[in-house]
Amino acid sequence: MINRLHVYELPDKTQERIYCRLDEKFRKNFFLRALKTFNTKVKLAKTLGIGEDIVYGWINGKNIRGKKRIVSISVKNLFTLAKILVRNFNEVEKNIISIKAKGPLSKEIMNPKLPINLNYEMGRLIGISLGDGYITKTGTIIYSNTEDALINEAKKCAQRFGDVYLEHNKKNNYLLIPAGIGLILNGVGIPLKAKTKTKIHIPRIVFNGPKEFQFGVISGLFDDEASVIKDGKIVFEQNLENVVKDAKKLLNIFDIETSDVKKGVRKDGRIRYSFNLRGGVHIRKYLLKIGLFKHPKKIRRLENIAVKRILKPRKGTKVPILYK
Repeated sequence: MINRLHVYELPDKTQERIYCRLDEKFRKNFFLRALKTFNTKVKLAKTLGIGEDIVYGWINGKNIRGKKRIVSISVKNLFTLAKILVRNFNEVEKNIISIKAKGPLSKEIMNPKLPINLNYEMGRLIGISLGDGYITKTGTIIYSNTEDALINEAKKCAQRFGDVYLEHNKKNNYLLIPAGIGLILNGVGIPLKAKTKTKIHIPRIVFNGPKEFQFGVISGLFDDEASVIKDGKIVFEQNLENVVKDAKKLLNIFDIETSDVKKGVRKDGRIRYSFNLRGGVHIRKYLLKIGLFKHPKKIRRLENIAVKRILKPRKGTKVPILYK
């Protein structure tokens, strides 16, 4: 079981796109040690394939003209050096004081919580990125939803990564989550750009992660993509066939049975895939193990079903308990 993820365990392409700043004292000692190991700035720069002026900035905290600058380094270059200079990568990771995506417009995440815990919040961000959200080419997560409760839940999850700047456009009902987080999600298997490819899956790391991490993924997906129907069932429907099949597999891990995955075509011609949870037994299991929806309308519908359908006893049977 994987409980947490170190930034140096992310794929190389992801590490190249995530930049970080180090604690000032640690930075000076680290890069002076690097200079001593390589003897000259030229050799150090050549080893990493970068300019000598960048190395100068790393060591001195200012550019060649003497102007103070914010010193950042890609995670890839940082741990390429760490392999040569230190034995304990965790000591380097502990001294990272901010992360951001490459580029001047990327928002910095201060005091990042590293290593990354595979918890409910991380799982939910994966879920919504496969639901009503997506990750842009630059790494920014755009989460569109008209329900404020779900936007607020996404904010709480993002803020577990550290001191995060979030932009909520209330007029157009979307939330922007910094690219540093989006690139981490991309590193564990969420693709960049809009979700149009049929090969997209729920990342493998989810199936190898702890239960609360898996709960978060299911919760995020179901709040976005599930419907509570009046006849007493929950229907999960999406255009990504493999995500639907993987969601069914995740539920089965917790002994929550569903119908088979069905393929359908909407009036507008769009192909959709779906399954449903029907009956009090499996809906009750979902609620006890995964938890209530965060979507208030779905909560109210489910409560109505509980009163009218699930809690209505058959003759000679006991009333099933829906909630703990």
